[in-house]
Amino acid sequence: MLNVDFEGISVRELADPSLHNWVHHVQHILPQGRCVWHNPVEKPEDDFEEEEEEEEREDVEEPKPESGPQLLTSIAEDEAVNGMPAWTPNISSELLPQYGLAIMRSNRWPGAIAFAKDRKFENIYVGWAHKFDADNYTHLHPLRPWRSTRWYPK
Repeated sequence: MLNVDFEGISVRELADPSLHNWVHHVQHILPQGRCVWHNPVEKPEDDFEEEEEEEEREDVEEPKPESGPQLLTSIAEDEAVNGMPAWTPNISSELLPQYGLAIMRSNRWPGAIAFAKDRKFENIYVGWAHKFDADNYTHLHPLRPWRSTRWYPK
């Protein structure tokens, strides 16, 4: 149901560096790559195994369940990324602020952006599914081919 009395938050307030006007509204992606933690050691109940295999499995240490931030937790509480805040606020247009959007760029996931204006917001991700790494890998460019009349016809 739409609340017609809600005015929304101004773009300037949304782009405030304190980040307190933004919250997590969907489940966090856990280090396991899922939103809901799955115990890899636990077998489904319908799997029938011999007793010997169950005894061997009892020796395996149970992994600790992973958890992320609770829903509606402020993004200001997100863990810093290599000394930087987890999010960087910005405004799309200083020249025409009445048409500008408040933009939040993720420093942990390059390519993840949230933007908002008044009562509307959206998220987008365009990237390679790699977290930020201070020691990024840069591939070496291939060497130029050696030209010789022996290898290339005239």
